Amino acid sequence: MSGGWTALVLAASEPGDKIAKAAGVPSKLLIDLGGVTMLGGALAALAAAPSVGRVIVATDDMAMLDGLEPRPDAAQAAGGPLQTVQAAYGQLGPPLLIVDLAKPLLTSGDIEGFVSGLGRASAGLAVVSETTIEGAYPVRNLAAVAFADAAYVGAGLYGLAREDARQAMAALEKIDWEAKNLIGALRPLDPFGGLLMSAGRLSLSRAMARLSRRIGAVVTAVESRSPELALEIRAVADLAHARRSLLGRRLAAGPQGRMKE
Repeated sequence: MSGGWTALVLAASEPGDKIAKAAGVPSKLLIDLGGVTMLGGALAALAAAPSVGRVIVATDDMAMLDGLEPRPDAAQAAGGPLQTVQAAYGQLGPPLLIVDLAKPLLTSGDIEGFVSGLGRASAGLAVVSETTIEGAYPVRNLAAVAFADAAYVGAGLYGLAREDARQAMAALEKIDWEAKNLIGALRPLDPFGGLLMSAGRLSLSRAMARLSRRIGAVVTAVESRSPELALEIRAVADLAHARRSLLGRRLAAGPQGRMKE
């Protein structure tokens, strides 16, 4: 890895997670998806991404990193996700790529597409449209937020690319990072924009433009055409789909089983 971005992987445990308990592992991130765990797969994708130069795993359970080769740098998760990101950004500065491991099928191509799509924006998030997802698997467990142009699901990738991203970080203090879809949680930052959204009169790009003006930094939403990037492991059926997808990638990669990007 030699790129300029530092990746912060949010890997805090989820006490009482039923899927992890059923799988007999302490964290959902350690569930075997067919030769690779959710955590291991994300780290492999980041290692293969030319834009990423360093990876830091933020966790409250350092034991989940045991056995990983090479063992990534680690940081103690600081309370909730927002507090962890703020602490990391304060120490590391930009550019900082934030990876939410609720999404298990990340590829290096997804990462490079997102970083490239940020352009000159100070901060941004990856999204997948509901239409893109519907062609690949059921949208039953995903919290899509409707705009005038389409409904979108957050894809678990966030970028803080420039110094004035600090203003975006300050704005995030006013919203609920734990919401199922961070796009919808942006409504408190722009109440009138939220009304326009509800009336079906605000596109995603216009919403980002309004938000940028309000916080004084350019914020963008980067749409991914990869439906798998939106998949979340919330049920046994999601695990089965993730395993089928990874198997398909291995078969497509040929005898060596290399992931096709």
